[in-house]
Amino acid sequence: MNRYYDLVDLQVLLAVAEENNLSRGAMRCNLAPSSVSVRLKGLEEAIGARLLVREARGVALTPAGRILVEHAKKCFAQLDQMHVDLLPYARGITGNVTLFASDNAMSFLPDDLAVFFKRNPSTRVTLEERPSADIVAAVAAGRAPLGIVAFETEHPDLEYLPYRQDELVLLVPRDHDLGQRKEVPFVSCLSEPFICLAHGNALHTYLISHAAKLGAVLDVRVQVSGYRAIAQLVAAGAGVGVIPRSTVVSSDLQTLAVVKLSDPWAIRDLRICRNPRILGNSFSDDLVEVLCTSAARDLQNDADAATPITVAAVDTAVTESSNRSTSATRFPDRELRLIVPMASGGGADICMRMMLPTLQALWGHDVFVDNRAGGTGAVGLAAAKTSRPDGYTVVLCTASHAALQATRTVQPYDLLKDFEPVGQMTSTPYVLVVNPNVPVRTIADVIKLSNQNKDGLVFSSAGVGSMQALAGLLLASRGHARLLHVPYTGGGPAVAAVLSGQVDMVFATRFEAQPYIKSGKLRAIAVTSLQRMDNSPDLPTVAESGLPGFEVSQFYGLLAPAGTPRVAIETINKKVSAALQSPDLVKRYGKEGVQVVTSNPQEFRAFLASHITRFKPLASEDTDALGATAT
Repeated sequence: MNRYYDLVDLQVLLAVAEENNLSRGAMRCNLAPSSVSVRLKGLEEAIGARLLVREARGVALTPAGRILVEHAKKCFAQLDQMHVDLLPYARGITGNVTLFASDNAMSFLPDDLAVFFKRNPSTRVTLEERPSADIVAAVAAGRAPLGIVAFETEHPDLEYLPYRQDELVLLVPRDHDLGQRKEVPFVSCLSEPFICLAHGNALHTYLISHAAKLGAVLDVRVQVSGYRAIAQLVAAGAGVGVIPRSTVVSSDLQTLAVVKLSDPWAIRDLRICRNPRILGNSFSDDLVEVLCTSAARDLQNDADAATPITVAAVDTAVTESSNRSTSATRFPDRELRLIVPMASGGGADICMRMMLPTLQALWGHDVFVDNRAGGTGAVGLAAAKTSRPDGYTVVLCTASHAALQATRTVQPYDLLKDFEPVGQMTSTPYVLVVNPNVPVRTIADVIKLSNQNKDGLVFSSAGVGSMQALAGLLLASRGHARLLHVPYTGGGPAVAAVLSGQVDMVFATRFEAQPYIKSGKLRAIAVTSLQRMDNSPDLPTVAESGLPGFEVSQFYGLLAPAGTPRVAIETINKKVSAALQSPDLVKRYGKEGVQVVTSNPQEFRAFLASHITRFKPLASEDTDALGATAT
């Protein structure tokens, strides 16, 4: 091939081939026959083969010409589809989110998607219904950012968040003996012929396993491809079936009886799954937030419904303080939601999850992490701010949030007014790490190379205004380095960007970076504390590497919504402090360079106020630099 050819050349070839005539093909393309001849000759020279041969009635394709025409048709079909896909964006759509969901999750999604579209009116959602096992495989492989699955579809690389609860119910004909009862155990229907989903389906396997535990064999008479087919066959008298209640439609109730299964395993959790190693976008993060909010709301409603109504609760003569006192005596009596306002996989997320088992044992109920990434924590903190102040929602607060409050004039929250401080938890420095392909080994090398490169070096962070961004700003200003800042939605994505080579370096916590430092996928340059870390004595500090006094550290603490009862605040503080001071956790944190620092609510309020004051000078000096990002 000795020259390039373009789409017009291919369009000319297609027209001539379909017309079997050069002149008619030229007319279809609105070109002169001589121009068509020149283009076809140039195309043959570019391909290096004859494409057309003359015949008595016109022209015909050679074998090479037929191959090129088939590929050209596919090419133009893909271009047509591209224009279809791009059309919404031409009409103002700014983002797309793909969500795979199991069939029984579909009935819950319309209300949640309506909320999502109100918040993101210029976003399109591609929603696909698939079996849970296929969803897990797709999300794990990176073919979809999010999925909603049912049953025990676990994958070690995925993160799972609670969504809704569904229950399995028995479908029988209306005139069936079992149809006259409101609730039955699974064992009572094992003598009936069953209509099930195809063999290998998660529900099919689930029912067979529970029948085996009861010493019975499920009598599967018919296997079908969907829940609607099960309902239709049950209505026709072919047998009985078990399906999720969410898949029952109103028309079924005319011919079928829907009977509750009394077995505890009939209550099934629907869960959101996502791959923390795959970088999402702000729209997928916001969709997760909407879905998790609905899940938390349902959990709250279920807890409220389960709380027995006492005489005192309805007695109008009982004062508000008395009610609060009565509630406090039962605290805690249900699960605790810990909002982490960063993406999963980052240092804050890992730190909290390491504490969960110990805290959960002390709490006496489930404790679950709710990741709300976006806006350098603004999304998660805003969600916590509007949560019910009942002591069952807390949010992680970091030094980055204190810095942002000091340097930004507009924030959707005020750390000292909209929240009740619970207590500090940890303090940790950052480690400057680079991609191994970046030829630097010291801070001096970083500064030198950044000034030698035309575009400098690129560093990532957990978001605009984060402590990682501040560390990069300080290195640039004090070391006279040329650094370009690219913010992400959390520490995990920021580290992933360095691993993939999208950016050159990042100031990361040891939680985030240590596994990759050990495996050689990242190279550690220096630590941001004033003293070397005990677990990495050979790693120099930035301060001793030519920038005296350089120190940037991160702290983690907890806040609760303003108005949370004082008794609840103190209880959370005591249980979290006890969890943090467990010898095993102190040892595990210490290996990662994290120091446990606990405080009472009053001490943490003073600590936050002092940090906000400390960062105030940045508002007048370097706010613009702190917010400068790559676009």
